Amino acid sequence: LPNENAAARFLSQATLGYNLSDIQQVAGLGLEDWIDQQMSMPLATTLTSIVQGYLDETFAALGTYDGASRYLFWEYSWWHYHMTNNDLLRQRVALALSEILVISEKSNFGDRSFALANYYDILLEHAFGNYRDILQEVTYHPSMGMYLTYTGNPKTDISQNRYPDENYAREIMQLFTIGLFELNNDGSRKLDGEGNPIPTYDNDDITEYSKVFTGLTWADGTWFFGGPPNDESFLQDLVMWEEFHEPGVKDLLRGEQIMDRNPVNGNADISDALDNLFEHPNVGPIICKQLIQRLVTSNPSPAYIDRVASVFNNNGSGVRGDMMAVVKAILLDEIAVNCNSADDNTFGKLREPFIRYFHVNKAFNASTLSGQHKNVMR
Repeated sequence: LPNENAAARFLSQATLGYNLSDIQQVAGLGLEDWIDQQMSMPLATTLTSIVQGYLDETFAALGTYDGASRYLFWEYSWWHYHMTNNDLLRQRVALALSEILVISEKSNFGDRSFALANYYDILLEHAFGNYRDILQEVTYHPSMGMYLTYTGNPKTDISQNRYPDENYAREIMQLFTIGLFELNNDGSRKLDGEGNPIPTYDNDDITEYSKVFTGLTWADGTWFFGGPPNDESFLQDLVMWEEFHEPGVKDLLRGEQIMDRNPVNGNADISDALDNLFEHPNVGPIICKQLIQRLVTSNPSPAYIDRVASVFNNNGSGVRGDMMAVVKAILLDEIAVNCNSADDNTFGKLREPFIRYFHVNKAFNASTLSGQHKNVMR
């Protein structure tokens, strides 16, 4: 069992913030048992339901939703959830995922707090799930569709000089799955015969994948184009309108193809494309390196990346993308738990200002008279 110093060190990696009681719990359970206990905790509530509660309070007080600071309701919901629930590891992993699978408050969402809260619920729910499921949920979420501009993205119409939007095709490859260059399992770049890095994709590949992400629009929309009909539009997955989906063969990476389906089946095309990207050998080192950087150390060694990426590739039972196994591998790795790592001046990470601030609130058991945590000065 770890002493309290080792327990605190571990919690600085595995949580956004902790208090003395949490330190004593880890010291009593041990690292792996604490992780298992945390991973067995069900999701206590959702940010979406907390936002809805604030809306209901507003309506009860005013008889209208007008005047509700709905943008702030997203921030209130995040703070209240994290200050009042004990799924500390889930919270830490969800934030790390939000820094990889990025949407932003600085967007066209306006004051629609559901857009941000409901998207974040995906990351909380699937923090210990499978990365393939996360890709699926993110792709069909209207917030990502609006943020990366593929909601209402129609098929090619040469007569109008119109071609599919390439934004999501580029970002899902570069940021969410395979990166820019072919990698070894330890995150180092593969080189060609002349010693140059090997690109994972080119503009032609972006064009082919852009055809896949066509035909999706708002679930409650009455026409294909346009913005969200109302705030609740962000609570339903995007739906496929086959008449706007690009038909025909799509050439994928590694020589794979999506067949010319007749009739057109846009959802099947998307599933094939996500499978193709998820199975790419780059995904393990790309995602695992970023998770290690968020949780443990900013400069992970190739050996550390290789060990964790190998678990991503196969959790020991033939399953790829098992987030539960990956998180365990990161936090229980010899580099993470060995206090001697502190002697290496390249080990460790600066705590982000936001996490530092949140940790102060957790460490001193911040409370409010109302029982609601909003993190505002008003």
